[in-house]
Amino acid sequence: MKRQLTRTTFILLSIGALWIALTPAAQAGCSQTQAAGQWGFSYSGTVLTPSAAVPIASAGRFYQDSSGNVSGTETVNLGGNASDDVIKGKLTLGTNCTWVLVANVYQNGQKVRTSTINGVYSSNLTEVKAVFRSATLPDGTDLPVVITIDGSRLFTRDED
Repeated sequence: MKRQLTRTTFILLSIGALWIALTPAAQAGCSQTQAAGQWGFSYSGTVLTPSAAVPIASAGRFYQDSSGNVSGTETVNLGGNASDDVIKGKLTLGTNCTWVLVANVYQNGQKVRTSTINGVYSSNLTEVKAVFRSATLPDGTDLPVVITIDGSRLFTRDED
């Protein structure tokens, strides 16, 4: 009886160990390869100018490759004025699924700002939460901003 109990315990522990080993998120956290794919996002917040607080909102999509290169498009509404932007940047993955994106934003081929954004992947790499850390104009002027981002993977990793 004791031998059978030991054998059953060993089999159950082996199955449990195999389950953990085959679950990438449980063992490895996040990687650039796992995060690569098509993402959708929206953001909203406020740009603080010397004369007023101006509301801003955006919706768009981006592609992130397995090296952290990001490219995408967005429609931005700043204080009632809409524009279509192109995004090109580099995402650096940190620990615990956190990341920093430095994104150059262009309108009609002209660079209009560089945004530094801190974020985190969540829900088994299907969602993203982020906040703008800074926004800088091409002349070096820093724009004070309070902007948060929500996003989600557009397709499963197999459909990218």
